Amino acid sequence: MTQHLKLSLWDAFAFFLSGWTVCVSVYIHVALLYPNANENLSKLPPATLGFAAFLVPLIVGLLFEPIGNKLGDLVLWIGGRLRSLGGKMCKYIKPTTRNCLLVEQAKNSIPSQLSEAVNPYHWAKDYLSQEKIETPYMAFMSKFGFYRNVGALLLINAILIPCLHGLGTAEKILSLSMLPLSVLYFVRSQRFYRNIGDSTFRNYAILLDRKKREDISKK
Repeated sequence: MTQHLKLSLWDAFAFFLSGWTVCVSVYIHVALLYPNANENLSKLPPATLGFAAFLVPLIVGLLFEPIGNKLGDLVLWIGGRLRSLGGKMCKYIKPTTRNCLLVEQAKNSIPSQLSEAVNPYHWAKDYLSQEKIETPYMAFMSKFGFYRNVGALLLINAILIPCLHGLGTAEKILSLSMLPLSVLYFVRSQRFYRNIGDSTFRNYAILLDRKKREDISKK
């Protein structure tokens, strides 16, 4: 029960923060396009504004999640295509688990009849879950989701600014400055994504070593 509560809180936290960034972005666009929008918002009752300030970002975050996910996959796909042009850079854009020895250990622990059908990461993660071992999985996952969504939002705004507000000098500078920021946030998100795998394999190795020691002490 406690574990499910922690997962729900991490999910809500990630969706809420992502939703707030989207809401702030939408508000800025609307305020620039329709200056009277602030007057309409001020007419709403404070209780309604307070309730909306919590519920709306949460719902928006949930709705924006698949968009951020798809744009994140697109960036990974582009990073994969650019691998031959810049292998070192692509290593950060499209991350892999850094310690191959831990991956091999997890792979070797899978029963031979299942080795072809089971991913070592999923095996290690599910094994830790069965043993009720707490890992920072959700902490890393929520940060990964947040930074990925911010990267996706910056990319969307880089496209929307010239479309909605014209092609003036300020708009061009702002739009172009958001592109490297978007890449920066995508790269940041992938670091947390890589940490998810690294942490899972490390905890799995620790658990296997502990069980091995316990078996030796019983003999």
